[in-house]
Amino acid sequence: MNGRALLCALGAACLLAMPAPASGGIDFEVTDVHVVWGGPYISVQAELTVAASGEHEGYIIDVAYEVDGSLVGTVQVDLGEINYTGVPSPWCVDSSSPCNGYCPPIIVDGQVVTTSACVDWLSDPDCCCVYLVMSNPSGPVAYNDQSTATATVDCYDAVDETDEANNTMTVSLEQPNIDFTVADCSVSWQGNEFTVEAEIEVSVHGNHDGFLTDVGFYFDGSYYGSVVFDADQFGPNPPTKCEDTYPACDGACAPTIINGQLTSGSCSSWFLDDECCCVYLVAKCPGPVQHSGQENCTIVVDDGDNVAEGNEENNVYQCAIAGTPAESATWGIIKALYR
Repeated sequence: MNGRALLCALGAACLLAMPAPASGGIDFEVTDVHVVWGGPYISVQAELTVAASGEHEGYIIDVAYEVDGSLVGTVQVDLGEINYTGVPSPWCVDSSSPCNGYCPPIIVDGQVVTTSACVDWLSDPDCCCVYLVMSNPSGPVAYNDQSTATATVDCYDAVDETDEANNTMTVSLEQPNIDFTVADCSVSWQGNEFTVEAEIEVSVHGNHDGFLTDVGFYFDGSYYGSVVFDADQFGPNPPTKCEDTYPACDGACAPTIINGQLTSGSCSSWFLDDECCCVYLVAKCPGPVQHSGQENCTIVVDDGDNVAEGNEENNVYQCAIAGTPAESATWGIIKALYR
């Protein structure tokens, strides 16, 4: 859940735009739209705020998703009964300002939602209960430089709300916030077998929901094999985060799990912007190879084009098989970390 939206939705200031409801009023609001990058596709999620004063029998509403103004799908959200019968006293609607009473849980699509808060309606002395609901993501959409994503709650106007003007939110779709670079390689020998290791830089600008891709190895132009390259969610970064410290780039980067290992990041300049990003270095190899005259190895990160990147031109690297190249200082550190 987006922290900014959480603070906003749970604070009284978030409801200043809401008119005073009648007894038993209800209002839906889109408080955040989150774009999930997944390979060359994007999915859109909507964070909804449900503000209710009094009791309700529950609603079934729809959330519509658009990309660049074109409908890409809808999801149905089943809001269970909002019923204050038998709840502890004082409950929210009985509490006077500062609305610190109790809000009972509701059932949403079979799941119990307990994230709630008591807040004031704009000009009504009564309090209401605000529930935060994340709707299911829409289906994946191929990314082709689209510029906006939109979510609309109660898109078919099935419910008479106290405020019908806050049901839609549109966010900008910026360039992909992740980039892979093959930065170095190393060839080690044991008898007539050699092993190629690749140093992959994963540069992340802001947050990212992780990825699953591959690193391909080609000897003298012929495909040999690949390794799976996967990582958990990147971010959110610590309070003193990398992007906030430009131009020094001396902030902190949240660790992530890459190929099953906890990996710390370091701050570096984002290659397309005058901002900082978190860089994660990972070494992998496909296993020992029998030498039969191979002269060079081509390493391709995101070989299957699984991830939409900020730069697709820096994914290929070539290294010589003959002999053992001198190790860079960075490569020596990487090998020490991952062996």
